[in-house]
Amino acid sequence: MKLTISDIQSEVFAMGSVRECNPLGEVHVSTVTISPGTDLSCHPLKYPSSVLTLTEPDQYFTGCGLNCTPSCDRLPVPELEPCGSGIVLCQPTRQITTCFCNPGYKGPKCGKSCPDGTFGVNCKEQCGNCSKNTSCDKIRGICSDGCERRFRPPLCKMKYPVFDEAPRFISHTLTSITISVDISFSGDINPTEYRLQYVKAESANQEGGWITFGTFAYSDKVKKHEIPELEVGSGYVVRVVLIDETGTGYNGTDIPHAVYKTSCIHPDKVDVQPLNYGFQISWQKSAHHCRSGSYVVDVKEKGSKTSDSQNMSQFPFKKKDLKPFTFYRWTLRYGKTLILTGNITTPESAPSAVLSLAAMPLNSTALSVSWDAPSKPNGIIKHYNISYRHNTYKSCKGGYKSNNASKGQVETKETFVVLNNLLAYSEYSVGVAAYTVAYGKNASITEDTLELDIPQVRPEPGKRSVETNKEYVEFYWSPPKDCTAIKGSIKGYDVTLIGLSPWARTTQIMPVVQQKEQEQFARFEKLIPYTQYLASVFVRSPKNLTNPALPYSVNFTTLPDGK
Repeated sequence: MKLTISDIQSEVFAMGSVRECNPLGEVHVSTVTISPGTDLSCHPLKYPSSVLTLTEPDQYFTGCGLNCTPSCDRLPVPELEPCGSGIVLCQPTRQITTCFCNPGYKGPKCGKSCPDGTFGVNCKEQCGNCSKNTSCDKIRGICSDGCERRFRPPLCKMKYPVFDEAPRFISHTLTSITISVDISFSGDINPTEYRLQYVKAESANQEGGWITFGTFAYSDKVKKHEIPELEVGSGYVVRVVLIDETGTGYNGTDIPHAVYKTSCIHPDKVDVQPLNYGFQISWQKSAHHCRSGSYVVDVKEKGSKTSDSQNMSQFPFKKKDLKPFTFYRWTLRYGKTLILTGNITTPESAPSAVLSLAAMPLNSTALSVSWDAPSKPNGIIKHYNISYRHNTYKSCKGGYKSNNASKGQVETKETFVVLNNLLAYSEYSVGVAAYTVAYGKNASITEDTLELDIPQVRPEPGKRSVETNKEYVEFYWSPPKDCTAIKGSIKGYDVTLIGLSPWARTTQIMPVVQQKEQEQFARFEKLIPYTQYLASVFVRSPKNLTNPALPYSVNFTTLPDGK
């Protein structure tokens, strides 16, 4: 086939549907005349009216049959209307019809589309590296969804050229960075030029943020470029995009790139001020100073293996909430450059609560209290404050009754104390707080004093006193009414009966168990008529002890005989 173009003022001209054929038979010429100004969108090369004569049929394209009648809607050529779908030409020769398939079709009648992954005439072409493993267009081989990384569209068969290394750093000033561009690259296409691009480091991930410094012809020599008019002390991402003969190139994020900074001046005087449990770093800023956000402050506690690093994102920099009464070492650095270092000991603060607070009764009027020092003293502990107060008398049942006078405070430098002069058989609350420059949290506990061994209270008169005749007596009394004076539990009572008349000098003792009823009593029998007696009752403690000095007593005389 020969195409001759003359007197056409156009930069674009194309031929389509040119087929492979066997060099057999006659060669036919179709001439199309195109005048200037004529629509150049599409001009089919019509097949001539004469019959194509083949000396032998091509066996690869046989099998169409003689009746090839389906309409041909792929090409608007009236002479080809008898062709089937996908068929460019069906021509009978010696009782055999030879089929020439349009690109994207195959088979005896050109009725089969190319399998996925193939395209073109007789499906001989393989698809390129289409994106996401999709199949290409079966006629032209175009990947409609784009290419895999680095492959050039539309066929996605050839890799764009990409430099093997990022631009190399040479030098910098306050407002410029000088780099060199290497010559080695990888890819299937030779580059014709390259674009040097940069972007501020903090904007590198933003789409469309790259700035093209310039486009330069590619050569086999290393070239040096200075990028000017940059910001002082700022980081920039620098890369180079190779361009091929089509004017396109690969712009993916995986192009080798590097981050370089313009230079800046460090402050010659840094102001460090203490804060409450922290410190502040600042200086007088100038236009040539490094950005404060590029500095890092490391703070390390004494004895610690790790340090706390913070970027100076806020200026002035304030380090707060350090531990009280703790030694710290801090450093100010710019990258790996040490700018300044210093020490700080934070002031004292209130300590944490004391540990392992415990109390135990020593006797009926004393408690022993002990504790351990706080886990966080936050300073030097000057003393401990111990406070105590009476909560309730344990002898008072069914209601809360406290003695507001039995309370107090004690200070000590030790971790134990004995609280004396307490009320017997009572519950006390005890609190302990450590003091540095302020009191820490109060730790508290409750404990009971012991009851008295010997009762310090006497029984009370009952509603009745005694009921007697000539030979027996029933003696009545009530438990002590003032529960605050009992100072112990009542196990029972001891009742004594003493004969006072000269003929009855005897003494009887009767133990009586505490009864649920309010009124208690004891009965003595086989008494002597008309005799004087003294009945006494004493409170008995759980240790079976009584107080002889605190009886409730009644004198009575039995009735004479005959009454």
